[in-house]
Amino acid sequence: MRVEAVAGSIAEPDLAARLAAAAQEMGGARALVLNHGGPPVKPMMALTDEDWSGAFETMVVGPLRVMRALVPQMQAAAGGRVLAISSFTGG
Repeated sequence: MRVEAVAGSIAEPDLAARLAAAAQEMGGARALVLNHGGPPVKPMMALTDEDWSGAFETMVVGPLRVMRALVPQMQAAAGGRVLAISSFTGG
């Protein structure tokens, strides 16, 4: 088995395409581990709209982009696994 690491932030819109291309070069994705954190560490009432928007981009939109890019490769191989790890901060 070969494993390839692709550095980037899940909030970067182009990360999904880079991951899909790297996986395709190795014969297609069979597994995906998504790891991301939550909004900045500060009391919940101190979080700005921008903090919340950034957290939504990182925790929801980013993983969705990556899954849209890689799950079709898993489906073509008749199987695969996605493991999503996240955290949420706020006081």
